[in-house]
Amino acid sequence: MLPTLRQLLVFKTVVEQGSFRKSADVLNTSQPALSNSVKALEDVLGTSVFFRTTRSVELTAAGTALYARTDQIFEMVETATLEARDAADGKGGRLRLNYVDFAILGGLPDVLENFRSKNPKIEIDIGFARTLEQIEKMQKGQIDIGFIFDMDTPIPPDFRRLVFSVEGLAAVVPRAHRLAKRATLELEELKGEPIIAGDARWERYTDMVNEHCIARGFSLEISQRAYLRDEMLSLVLGGMGVLIYPNCIMNAARFGLRAIPISDVGDVITTSLIWRSDSANPIVAPFVDAVRKSLGSDFDVK
Repeated sequence: MLPTLRQLLVFKTVVEQGSFRKSADVLNTSQPALSNSVKALEDVLGTSVFFRTTRSVELTAAGTALYARTDQIFEMVETATLEARDAADGKGGRLRLNYVDFAILGGLPDVLENFRSKNPKIEIDIGFARTLEQIEKMQKGQIDIGFIFDMDTPIPPDFRRLVFSVEGLAAVVPRAHRLAKRATLELEELKGEPIIAGDARWERYTDMVNEHCIARGFSLEISQRAYLRDEMLSLVLGGMGVLIYPNCIMNAARFGLRAIPISDVGDVITTSLIWRSDSANPIVAPFVDAVRKSLGSDFDVK
């Protein structure tokens, strides 16, 4: 059993006023009521907090130790109250967000910077997760917001989706590569090139790129596979092959490499924002609004 805030307030007031009579006036109550509160506090603690005399109220060792913490206790209660009110108004609290690589290389950092500058009391827990992992985590209530690689990805009926970005592809080559000085290239020009691709976790993306190659009469010749983007770029730098990646790779400049837009594929990479329509987190709605405003125009939400 713990002391109540009322008991602690009475105790703090008696210490600071130096008498039960003055404290009763300050708290607009009776002296017997104050005495009962102090007695209840001492029962909880199992010890006395005051040496009572006819002229003054003096603290025991236990009372001295307790009083040393009272300001901190009431400051924490006040802070918690304000944070709860801010969270209820969507001005504070915590937002749990996951992203795919295409989002964090694209416009997501700008969105986060702008949102955090306007909402400094909101904490954002952010981490990487693949598309299907994000959907599963959102179903389990483990995240509030997801940025997914969206190939008409099926989502549960209580989820909402907003297209965040649509972009084309680029080829990443070493600076000594035969295509390195080109401003743009066509996909067919990569026919016969050894290709750096993602591992099994990138299967949906790799299959999509390969479908565009097949439509042009050839298939990807994958020489090496890796999971992380930096691993793939290192393999390209080591002369192991060419990387085909969304245009956002232009934002990941790396010495010794060139990213060249592929001109004849079009915008084939869609990144979408997803969230639950029944989310209990009041921060979700203002965050989605902030994303929508960052896009510069109204997008249909599905």
